Amino acid sequence: VSDYLRTEPHESSGSWLMRFARSGFKPYSYEDIKIDMPDYCEYQIKNGVVELGFQSTTLISVFAYQT
Repeated sequence: VSDYLRTEPHESSGSWLMRFARSGFKPYSYEDIKIDMPDYCEYQIKNGVVELGFQSTTLISVFAYQT
């Protein structure tokens, strides 16, 4: 399909976490990581997920899971 007609639905981080759990993956522990962010951005690290956000809205989720 040409790029003009192509669509890719975005999925919530929750749906990915459910997939990982069903497939036997476990969160990788990396709570001691510090991220240097501008003052207007925020991040949260929990259960194998780093959420990067702006004004209390998560914009990007990064997962670290292992088998």
